[in-house]
Amino acid sequence: FLCMAGIQGIGTDIVHIGRVADAVHRWGPRFVRKVLHPYEQAQYAARTATTATSVMHNSTAAPTTTTQPPLHPPHIVYLASRWAVKEATYKALGAQRGHTLFTQIRVFHNSAGQPQVEWDDGSTTTTTTTQQHQHVKDRQRAHVSISHENDYALAFVVIERPHYHKEQQLE
Repeated sequence: FLCMAGIQGIGTDIVHIGRVADAVHRWGPRFVRKVLHPYEQAQYAARTATTATSVMHNSTAAPTTTTQPPLHPPHIVYLASRWAVKEATYKALGAQRGHTLFTQIRVFHNSAGQPQVEWDDGSTTTTTTTQQHQHVKDRQRAHVSISHENDYALAFVVIERPHYHKEQQLE
């Protein structure tokens, strides 16, 4: 058998983190629910709580270094980077994205710390089981890179064509 594979699509996206912060300020939790997969919403909430705790504890502490504080809180950077990955995934999928919503795209890190992306193509629900996710992953595989610096978050996604086996003609 011969294994056939290749690149199906490449997508990239850059996001101005301040625009995401403005959207969160304007729309609040509604915006977060429209963008993030339920798994990501939990991650976002944890980062929001950590940010609130840090601000509370550091408000009375004397500064220990002269470094600049981050321009944006971690939960906003997290949300902006997830937006970038989802846009890049849309671009890489092209017309094959169908009616996939942002909330059907899940960005996470594997045990080695590498960013990964999984998505529903509309044939399953957003509350998928591990078996359903495995079905999606068997059809396509994505490679993801995420970066952020100052006011920008960037994502790059490469989606492989599905692997299939073809009988080789022997002469």
